Amino acid sequence: MALLNSSDKLNIRAAFHLTLHTVCILNSFAFGYTNGFIESLNNQTKVIKRNAFGFNRYGPVTSSMYGIFK
Repeated sequence: MALLNSSDKLNIRAAFHLTLHTVCILNSFAFGYTNGFIESLNNQTKVIKRNAFGFNRYGPVTSSMYGIFK
């Protein structure tokens, strides 16, 4: 039995996951819905949290986070 190198194992794992999720993948192409809007909100929240490092109170941070959701 030949030993599989790491790239072969990754290819086998990728093929397994593609066959496992084939219906979901095809549905994503058929309907065209994306989660881009939610991802952008998550990214903006992370930026605000990173910029707010060192704040002594949580109030200004939460008010700036609520500002992006309006």
